[in-house]
Amino acid sequence: MLPFSQFTAMDHNGTSYRMSTHPSTRDPRGCTLRPHPDPPHDLRWLDLTTTPGEPAVRIDLTRPSGTARVTVSKATLSPGEHLRNNIAMRLLAVAPTRSAPFPASSPR
Repeated sequence: MLPFSQFTAMDHNGTSYRMSTHPSTRDPRGCTLRPHPDPPHDLRWLDLTTTPGEPAVRIDLTRPSGTARVTVSKATLSPGEHLRNNIAMRLLAVAPTRSAPFPASSPR
């Protein structure tokens, strides 16, 4: 399951949005990803960030439907580095937090 709660978006006005999921009406296994708060209807684009610190993907909201295009860019990480980062993010997401500092070790 993807951590949709970490997804953020920013519009052309600089307004930030958190993303939330809603059950899909078309596919019982799917969901709809929606920005919160509801954005205005005159948006030109949204920059969607799926992982903190990673580059955003621009979603053009002014293109007529049916005129999809694909943008391909060179990968900045090798598949192994991408896998390592993904595993590290998952470990950090479930790691317990400590409110007190680690106890000092006693000298031997």
